[in-house]
Amino acid sequence: MTRSQAAVRSPDSCEARHPSTFAQLASELRAVARAEHSGNQRVEHYLARHPDENLQRVLDDLRRTAELIGEASVLLSKLSPFEHEVRAILDRETASAKRGTQ
Repeated sequence: MTRSQAAVRSPDSCEARHPSTFAQLASELRAVARAEHSGNQRVEHYLARHPDENLQRVLDDLRRTAELIGEASVLLSKLSPFEHEVRAILDRETASAKRGTQ
C-alpha cells in the first residue's frame, strides 16, 4: 500500500467520524499529491535507466492521477469559503434522494 492509498479514507469511514472541513481535505489532498509526485519521480528515474513501454503508460496514468488529486485540492480550497452553503445543498440532495428511495 502506498502512502497515498493509506491517506485516502474509505467512504464508509468518513460517515462514522466527524467530517473534515474543506480546508482540511484540501490540505490532505495536497500532501497526497506531493507524495504521488515524489513517487512518480522515482519511477521516472528508473524508467530513464530501464526504458519500458508498459511502465511508461503506467507512469502517464500515475501523473494524471497526481494532477487530478491536485485539482481536487484546488477546488476544495476555492470552495472552502462557501463550505456551509455547499454542505447545506448536499444535505438537501441527500435527504431528497433518501425520500425518493423509501
